[in-house]
Amino acid sequence: MNARYRVVDVAGTPRQMGHQIGEAAGDEIRGFCASAMEHIHRSVRISRERAVQVARDSADYVDHYAPHMLDELRGMSEAARVSLDDLM
Repeated sequence: MNARYRVVDVAGTPRQMGHQIGEAAGDEIRGFCASAMEHIHRSVRISRERAVQVARDSADYVDHYAPHMLDELRGMSEAARVSLDDLM
């Protein structure tokens, strides 16, 4: 079985591209966020609150070193209707 990722062609600013990805793959993004949080809780055994704090701390680093990437994630979170914390 050859599993393939879906290709989404996007263009524009990082935030615009994030919006386009979020609109095209919102269901998958929401499902991934839920699965990732379950996996973190099971494997690392930290609370949701602690996971959110780690995500927020990580966002600060991303904003410092690659602000365009954080801008794309912001666009994705807005369009996919997930929090930036969950997406991080």
